[in-house]
Amino acid sequence: MQDSQRNLMRLENQQKDMLHFGNYFLRGLLTVNDGKEKKPLYIAEYHTSGEPRSIAIYGVTTEKLADGTVYYDKKYTVKKTQHTKYDTSTLLGRLAQGDTKPETVKAKEYDLPIFIETIEQGVDTFTHKEGDGFWEHTRGRFDPEDGYVMGEKTGVFICLDSFKWQDAKYRFTDVMEALRDKY
Repeated sequence: MQDSQRNLMRLENQQKDMLHFGNYFLRGLLTVNDGKEKKPLYIAEYHTSGEPRSIAIYGVTTEKLADGTVYYDKKYTVKKTQHTKYDTSTLLGRLAQGDTKPETVKAKEYDLPIFIETIEQGVDTFTHKEGDGFWEHTRGRFDPEDGYVMGEKTGVFICLDSFKWQDAKYRFTDVMEALRDKY
C-alpha cells in the first residue's frame, strides 16, 4: 500500500472519530465596492438550527484599535450611566457613600437588526450565483401593538457566500449533546 493511500485512510478514520455539530453560530461581513473602495455594509448573524432558518442583518461600525487594526462591529450607541458604590436609598447606604462622587460607567447598547429574513434558495443579484441567501429589506421597525414590523423588500437577493464569515462558534450545550451521543 502506498504512503498516500495510507495517509488517506488515516484521515478518513480520524474524521469518523470527530464530533459533528449540526448547530452552530455564524457571523459574517458583507462589503461592497462603491467604485472607489470596499466598504463594509452589513454584519449578518445566524444560527444554523431551527426551521425555517433566519438571518439577522445589522449596520456596521468601524473601529480602529490602538495597534492600527481595523475592527468591524454591529452598530451601537454608548450609554453613560451614573453608578454609586452603595445603594443610597437607605440611611446606611447614604452614610457609606458620603461625599464620594458617582462613577460614570459606559456600556455599548447594540442597535436592533435592520431586518430579519428567512434563508432560502435564490440567485444573487450581483454575482449571479445560485445558493442559500435572503432578500434585502428596508429597515424594519418596532410597533408597540404589532411588535416587529418588517420593512419592504428591495428586490435584491444576497447569497450567503457573498459574506466573509468568521469561524463557526458552537454552544456549550451542543458540544455536550454531541459528546453524549458519541459516548
